[in-house]
Amino acid sequence: MENINQWIGEGNIGTDLVLRHTKDSSRPVLNMILFVDSTYKAKKNVVGDYAVKKRYAKVPLVVWHTKAQEVYNDFKRNDKVRVKGALRTRLITKGNQTFSTFEIVVDDISLDAKT
Repeated sequence: MENINQWIGEGNIGTDLVLRHTKDSSRPVLNMILFVDSTYKAKKNVVGDYAVKKRYAKVPLVVWHTKAQEVYNDFKRNDKVRVKGALRTRLITKGNQTFSTFEIVVDDISLDAKT
């Protein structure tokens, strides 16, 4: 059985886009944060009334190669987008501490047609 590593999400681009290039091969790379919102019911008072509240997940995205250049040219902060990609974990070392983090490597990104 083949493992599936696919992530699909919709949200708003939450950062300004800054196109960088890798030091060793000068490949274009673009990092950004996607704000994905969801709603939940929170108890408002002792009578049992509920208030609908929003919360946001900040999902780190990375885009590579020609796709990075395309995203940089075609999208901007606050655009509502749909993203398809794969989950990747990596280790980061800061000082003497090493910790694990994740990001979504973007395969496809498009403006959300509902906006």
